[in-house]
Amino acid sequence: MYIVGDRFTAADVMIGSCIMWGLKLMPVLPEHPELVDYWARLEQRPAWQRASAADQKIMASKPGE
Repeated sequence: MYIVGDRFTAADVMIGSCIMWGLKLMPVLPEHPELVDYWARLEQRPAWQRASAADQKIMASKPGE
């Protein structure tokens, strides 16, 4: 299940990124099972995995940061 029903949409990109920030990067959201499960589903999407790998590669290549 996604924000607009059974299909992944741009709404999931926007809301998903806010949930990721709120749960992982600046943990201000409570770890409700629904939020954690929703984020876990998004994190398993192939496009997310490719983007995350690209980000990690860029971050690893920046010396001194």
